[in-house]
Amino acid sequence: MNDKISPLAQSLLDLLKTKKSLTINEILEWSKSKNVNKLVLSTIIGELDEKGLIIQVGRWAGSEPLFPLPERIELKEIKEKSKEEIKKEETILEKDQLQYLDKVKEYIARYYSVGELRLRLDFADKIKEIDPILKKLTEEGLIVWDKEIGTITASEKLVEEYKRQKRFVDYFKE
Repeated sequence: MNDKISPLAQSLLDLLKTKKSLTINEILEWSKSKNVNKLVLSTIIGELDEKGLIIQVGRWAGSEPLFPLPERIELKEIKEKSKEEIKKEETILEKDQLQYLDKVKEYIARYYSVGELRLRLDFADKIKEIDPILKKLTEEGLIVWDKEIGTITASEKLVEEYKRQKRFVDYFKE
């Protein structure tokens, strides 16, 4: 699993393996030693999180809204998970995120394929962290989130659900 991550991500992971947990100050210190800016650092942490190698804890108040950094990262213990554990692990959304879940679904269904940055910019003033919403929609099979190229595409399931809702709503408009 580790051989498919970038060299910088491997370097951060190696440091994390020695300490088991890193605070934002330690992470920033590491990034300065590697001449890595916060945007790249956010991408590296996202890569490690996506691969299931780390756990992000909290959100650092000094991070950029579009590219958040955690307050702390921890090494994730890799073990075999049962189906029950996987169900329990489903993304849990906060109240403000739940409020905008349908709006994000409608937005993606309407525009079908949208750039991740465009989506983040359009919802930046409404939602602090959009990643849990996108993870939830991915888990439900409503979107395909390609983090490598930065696109979010509506699945057939979402488009059909959106069409049904629109037709039903249209009856009340007339």
